[in-house]
Amino acid sequence: MVVFALKAALVPLGFWLPPAYAAASAPAAALFAGLAISALAFLGSGMADTFEMLLATRALQGIGAAMVLSCGPALATAAFSE
Repeated sequence: MVVFALKAALVPLGFWLPPAYAAASAPAAALFAGLAISALAFLGSGMADTFEMLLATRALQGIGAAMVLSCGPALATAAFSE
């Protein structure tokens, strides 16, 4: 529960996320989508009743984490390009 609360604090508030998502570049939009997928997967895995549901939500966590981690180098390159 503590880990979910810490992760939930990283997700931006919903009242400005849709305009920011529409105006964001492709790597930033993928970062926002990865954060949303990860947050929902963390919630789903915390509420999983069966092993199959836990396994499916852990797979979604992996997809979300891959999206977030792959966007870091792209955003850094875009921010510090010459």
